[in-house]
Amino acid sequence: RFDHYPLTRESRGLLIEPSRTNLIYPSSDWSVGNPGWNINNSNITVTTNTSDTKDPAGTYNASKLVADQGNTAMKDIWWTPSNLTFASGTSYAVSCFAKSTTGLVLQLRPRGQGSNKAWVNFNLETGAIGSYGGTTLVSSKIEKYPNGWYRCSLVFTGSGDSGTGVGTLLMDSPTATEASSHTGNDSKSLYLWGVQHEVGSFVTSYIPTSGAAVSRSEDFVSITGEEHTDFWNTSEGTYLIDYKPLERAVGNGVIIGSKRGNNGSGYPWPLYRHDTANSNIFKSYDLTTGIVNISSAWEDRRESWALGFNGTNGSIARNGSQLVTNHTSMKGLIDADELWLGNNGLGSNQYAMHVRRFMYYPKRITDAQLITLTS
Repeated sequence: RFDHYPLTRESRGLLIEPSRTNLIYPSSDWSVGNPGWNINNSNITVTTNTSDTKDPAGTYNASKLVADQGNTAMKDIWWTPSNLTFASGTSYAVSCFAKSTTGLVLQLRPRGQGSNKAWVNFNLETGAIGSYGGTTLVSSKIEKYPNGWYRCSLVFTGSGDSGTGVGTLLMDSPTATEASSHTGNDSKSLYLWGVQHEVGSFVTSYIPTSGAAVSRSEDFVSITGEEHTDFWNTSEGTYLIDYKPLERAVGNGVIIGSKRGNNGSGYPWPLYRHDTANSNIFKSYDLTTGIVNISSAWEDRRESWALGFNGTNGSIARNGSQLVTNHTSMKGLIDADELWLGNNGLGSNQYAMHVRRFMYYPKRITDAQLITLTS
């Protein structure tokens, strides 16, 4: 599906995401015991489906949280059914839409994990990250949405706890410490909607839930059969892709994938990121020949690649620079009868990204043109 920036509505491009499951349900109803929200110290008043403000979906399904006047205890409402386990070494992503026009701050804090638990404060007036901590914390992000809403998220690494939960805490200051206490003021409120807990090293688009966890299937983008035969040149060609990854460049992932009918492994893969100890080797044609080696990992950065090839060799340009010239391991790219974006055509090695532009030319263009197209 096509995605856009929430404020400007400018297109981000074609969104390709992996399969994910939102383990929290219901995802927009903070009712106590419905089925797993609990209020620590019983000092928060919750109003579901508040008419005070529309949620990011344009409906009145947000929950309003108000701390009891004068109460000085920690203000934590947390979701903790039995199906949340933070396995050791596994990455998890937690996100929530939040809004406050009265100065309250949201603290996201996965429970359990002892003194190592991750926590982050989100300033809902300035849209900035406040104080944070915990050795299991990997990253955090806040993204502005219309009507005063922010999507707040953190990624953390599990340390082996079971029977855990996800906490949404009310704070008075963006510099507040983990699970700190403050005096309640019932003239201040915090609105929450669309909480999500998923297994993975980055946050994906919101998956609404009600009475049970909900899974979203992975995205498949392909051209196969006669539709591929109609445009494919078996002698030469050029690929151009302009994309922005959703995740750090760690692990294996197919950016442009193609496939020969007589090759069960799905090769050749025109542009494939192969991670060996974070070396980020970008490969073409097969898994045995590294074409480009990039030592640094990155995320959230726009990339532009162009690959020109024929039956003899091929060239690659990236972001306006020539990387490879007349490499013979690219000659096999002409032998393909399927085209895929974001996976290998077999449902694995998926690469999550926004594709801003993808083009195929039934001709190998010059190296100078590859540089121009990626500049």
